[in-house]
Amino acid sequence: ADQTAVPTASVEATFNAPGKLGEEWQWHLTVERVGRTSVKVRVWGTHDAQTKVESTMTLVHITKSTGRPIEWSPELKDKMTLYLEKE
Repeated sequence: ADQTAVPTASVEATFNAPGKLGEEWQWHLTVERVGRTSVKVRVWGTHDAQTKVESTMTLVHITKSTGRPIEWSPELKDKMTLYLEKE
């Protein structure tokens, strides 16, 4: 079987407040959308209940040999769907 990879296709980030050296942040991740060959995730970091940074990323499932997108396995797609952001 061909090896696969999940490179980042796009990243958007908003820095809401500066962080200070030594701060301990909590990181959060939710899935916004699961597509046929990609997934869009939201990641944000907080400190003392203040959101310091927010980011969305689109990741694409590809074959290493061709670099072409391929579909997620049904099992993996089902697992990612468990983390879909609740509206």
